[in-house]
Amino acid sequence: MFDGIKNATAITAGKKPLSSLGVKAEGDYKLVVTLDRRILYFKNLMAFALFFPQAEKAVKKYGSNYGTASKYMLYNGPYMQKGWTGSNLSWKMVKNK
Repeated sequence: MFDGIKNATAITAGKKPLSSLGVKAEGDYKLVVTLDRRILYFKNLMAFALFFPQAEKAVKKYGSNYGTASKYMLYNGPYMQKGWTGSNLSWKMVKNK
């Protein structure tokens, strides 16, 4: 999914530092992505949850556990996921206060 973003493949392979990734924030509301080549469907990729912005505070709070189970995730919509352990195939959605 990240192939084509400047240095993403090399970073994934451990050949370049994360600081060389072609993604940067400009101000509070602008994200700039530099590509290695033209990717005609790149805007469509941005609609995948994998590319959604993350809450830095939550990422730091949960560390390497972030996103690995229901209790290590952040919710901002009308529902929250409960009971997902990271490997089970059943969970439920409950109202988010």
